[in-house]
Amino acid sequence: MISSYADPVIQGKKAAAMVARILDGGRTMDIKPVTTVAAETAINISEAKRLGLSIPFELLGSARVVK
Repeated sequence: MISSYADPVIQGKKAAAMVARILDGGRTMDIKPVTTVAAETAINISEAKRLGLSIPFELLGSARVVK
């Protein structure tokens, strides 16, 4: 019903940069793990209504995807 996820475009760009380093001869052990600070929030309104729940307006206002 409510989930948080990283932007797939940002994930793809970071993964591509890692692959490019490997293809350029970089060692995989030299590539540090990368995390994304920015997270998106998705809310499924129809499921919340089906369960009899109400989502606070403040949360709806901060969500990027509202279904």
